[in-house]
Amino acid sequence: MDEIFDTIAGKIDTDGAVEITEDEVLMWATERGQTASNFLDSFGFELAKRFHAGERSYAFCDEVVNELWVILTGWMGDHLSEPFPNTFYEIFDAFDAGEYYRRADKSDDPVSQFTKPMIAELIRKSR
Repeated sequence: MDEIFDTIAGKIDTDGAVEITEDEVLMWATERGQTASNFLDSFGFELAKRFHAGERSYAFCDEVVNELWVILTGWMGDHLSEPFPNTFYEIFDAFDAGEYYRRADKSDDPVSQFTKPMIAELIRKSR
């Protein structure tokens, strides 16, 4: 999956945003002999592992899962005829938890307090 990570990293703009297309996701899944749902689960888990290992930043991972979430929600209903990618959803939820401060003065660290432990637990459960 290194080539996918390289492709995505090469598309990041100066604001840290990246556009991932539905066609790219379908192509990546097809190249690996996976359904779109299975690809989202496996790619999401690889993203989580790389974040956990310190190989990818929170900002990168959060941006990528948000882009993939937009694609997934567009497929719901008519287009997603396969099982929902629950692993991907758990990973999306973990990164999403890091987006919001819980204290009004923003003195908390949501990535350290929520995202990192959630990702660590997902990885631990997979062993």
